[in-house]
Amino acid sequence: MSVVLLVLCAACGDAPLADLGGRSSGWIDEAKTTTTAPPAPTPSDTADLVPVWEVGWWNIDLARKSFPTEAAVLSDVVERRTGSNRFIQASPFEVAAAISGVEFPARLPGDVISITSQLVLAPDANRLDVDQVAAFGLWTVLPYSQSRTLGQIATLAVSRSRGDVECPDVATCELLTVGDTDVKRTVGNDTVRFAWTSGEWEYELDIRPGSVDLVIDMLRSLAPLREILELELGTALG
Repeated sequence: MSVVLLVLCAACGDAPLADLGGRSSGWIDEAKTTTTAPPAPTPSDTADLVPVWEVGWWNIDLARKSFPTEAAVLSDVVERRTGSNRFIQASPFEVAAAISGVEFPARLPGDVISITSQLVLAPDANRLDVDQVAAFGLWTVLPYSQSRTLGQIATLAVSRSRGDVECPDVATCELLTVGDTDVKRTVGNDTVRFAWTSGEWEYELDIRPGSVDLVIDMLRSLAPLREILELELGTALG
């Protein structure tokens, strides 16, 4: 197994997952921020970003720390549904299993202490929605102990792709290039939105203006959520 992980990490080169296997999976079992010093920064790192494994995942214990089938995920998530609620708490393992190839930043702002994840069901059926399928929250406080306006620094929405992002109004929109990806940047009243498409999914990151300078490095660290979880669990990629 050690050989497998070494090969995987070596294959990453300068990729965001290059240093993910260097720690134990303690962040998965306990929702807390560790005090272990991060690896020495590389030119692409910023001092205000920390590895995702140093942040607690609030709903990690909703399901086993393994990857179920998509059908099993939907069955379990539907059981948690109450009334007309569409945004259902789901562990990162469930999200990774239900949404093939979904990506997540491997590095997050240093003041984030907890992550929440949800799957989004259709309003009239027990299946994933035809548009938005998942939502993540980045919290600077214990999730839901304060309002989202006060407690969340950013949200990440995942929807089914509608094609390449465009900037029809250049006065309020800016088109950036991060690596090989076009990213649309728009400024709202309270947040700045970054939108991009990767594979079959479209992403929208809404972040507070005070953390906007960190976004480009966050986007450069994007990696499949399944790979992040697999490397932290010490399992071979499937």
